[in-house]
Amino acid sequence: MCVPKFKGGMGFRDLFCFNFALLAKQCWRLITNDESLCTRVLRAKYFPDGNLLDVPLKKRASYSWQSIWAGIQTFKRGCIWRVGNGEKINIWTDPWIPSSPTRRIITPRGQTLITSVSDLIDPTTGTWDNALIHDIFWPIDAQRILKVPIARTFVEDFVAWHFNKSGLFSVRSAYHMEWDHQHGEKLRRTNGAGAVQTHPIWRKLRRLKVPLKVKFFGWKGLYNTIPCLATLANRHVPVSAQCPVCPNEVEDLKHVLFTCSRAQEVWHFLGISELIGGTVAP
Repeated sequence: MCVPKFKGGMGFRDLFCFNFALLAKQCWRLITNDESLCTRVLRAKYFPDGNLLDVPLKKRASYSWQSIWAGIQTFKRGCIWRVGNGEKINIWTDPWIPSSPTRRIITPRGQTLITSVSDLIDPTTGTWDNALIHDIFWPIDAQRILKVPIARTFVEDFVAWHFNKSGLFSVRSAYHMEWDHQHGEKLRRTNGAGAVQTHPIWRKLRRLKVPLKVKFFGWKGLYNTIPCLATLANRHVPVSAQCPVCPNEVEDLKHVLFTCSRAQEVWHFLGISELIGGTVAP
């Protein structure tokens, strides 16, 4: 029931994941309102170096800070660094590559001494040092780095939200990201690699301008949970799976909707003249 609608579920909020999304919003506020009283007090006590994203959880920390720290871990799974002067971004550990699935470099560091992104920028032109990048990184990483835009004026690097085109944090996108982190992998292991994935059929079903009960019927049909006689018999309900209209046919979902003689009469009445392979064709 808590599976998102665009993944084929009912879309009820998982309060556990939603709470983490709200805590991540507090982290975003600490980053964007760095001169507020709350930020200054917390910074003075818990992260005096100003590095909020990498702060460890101290012993005997207040319950409020423990909650905010949990929200920071959620925020880190969806944030990305935007390149300015490159001095604050660590090449090897920070997420700063938008086109990478993990938003990080996949090339192993090895014996490379370069750490900051600023070392990859040509100071004379303010553009990427093409030769240096191709010399250090694998081709796939080099291509991704060269596509990362650099600010025209050398402003400081800043943190943005990866799952929003504007770069601004939103609780909705944070919730879906946290839900997938908490439950997506477990469902994929349980139901197979193709389970719980975004499919255009779910969005199309939700956008249909039909009564809600019709959408619900279509949702149940896509999951094959409509209580046909064959479905009930497979679930050990003491009924016969035989179609009451067609004596020699089993009443499954395909038969009820398409191949049954009664169903074909309905399609013909609605202007459908031919059934091919179980699909309706005009």
